[in-house]
Amino acid sequence: MMELGRLYLMLASEGRYYPLRERTDQPINPPSTQLLSQAASFLVLDMLKDNPRADGLPKQGWRVAWKTGTSWGFHDAWSAGVAGPYVLVVWVGNFDATPNAAFIGAEIAGPLFFSISDALQASLPSTADKALAQPSTVKKVNICAESGELPNLWCPKVVEGWFIPGVSPVKVSTLHRPVWVDNQTGMAVCPPYDTQTQHQEVFAFWPSDMASLFEQAGLPRKLAPQLPESCRNTIQLTNIDPVIRSPLRNVTYSLRQSHLNEHIALKADAASDASMLYWFVGRDLIGQSLPKQTLEWRPSTAGDYKLSVTDDKGRSASLNLNVSILQ
Repeated sequence: MMELGRLYLMLASEGRYYPLRERTDQPINPPSTQLLSQAASFLVLDMLKDNPRADGLPKQGWRVAWKTGTSWGFHDAWSAGVAGPYVLVVWVGNFDATPNAAFIGAEIAGPLFFSISDALQASLPSTADKALAQPSTVKKVNICAESGELPNLWCPKVVEGWFIPGVSPVKVSTLHRPVWVDNQTGMAVCPPYDTQTQHQEVFAFWPSDMASLFEQAGLPRKLAPQLPESCRNTIQLTNIDPVIRSPLRNVTYSLRQSHLNEHIALKADAASDASMLYWFVGRDLIGQSLPKQTLEWRPSTAGDYKLSVTDDKGRSASLNLNVSILQ
């Protein structure tokens, strides 16, 4: 709880770290250390302030930038944030760490967070809200609403978003691409195109992880039709390399020699037209998986490994991995 309090205090203090004041004899304005940029702190709070209230009531009074959390196994529930000029952290749990299925951040800690925030505002009616000042290092640019990247020619909805020049990635969205389809069948067609019987239609080519999330939420997206085999190798609708999500970069993975059931999870996002992923360590194939699935791998010895993944269209990604084996 103390660590969360320090984190949100740092966000509210434009990235400056202050020790928490726990006693009245401690200085009110102790020396601080700049750990985050003003721009990064501003962007985080700007995102969190748009979260709706956990109790479903309309926003009122102070600006509140907040977040919830639920620990693994429902051991406790959290809610933390900045409410006006104050940092507020709520913890709900048992002191003996006994889990409870009701310990869900959004359902129990979040409403309590806003009950305390509202009570705090009511008891301090003359206390002004803390303004969220925009740093000079942050600009607004047009972005594609669905991908969050710079819009390409076919992006259907463009909105304004924050951008840190020289820091934020500059990438033009490849999510939306045009496909020529047959007017009657709706199937993709190969060139040459006939404007009398065919038309161009824009589809969103969602990566496998996002497509899976949409399906789980009951919001499946319309899939682009597959090109005929005759021109599939000459026309690429997508050119997105796989993205390795697990294992993480620059992390040493430790496995215990006595626990042979411990594995490293291999998982990657892939373009929407990829149907299979092949995993390699060096030049050796160690397994294959669907883009939505996880492959478990356990190296036989400790050391440095080059892990790579290739989809069935030949696109690939790789990273270096360090593994230690503990006794």
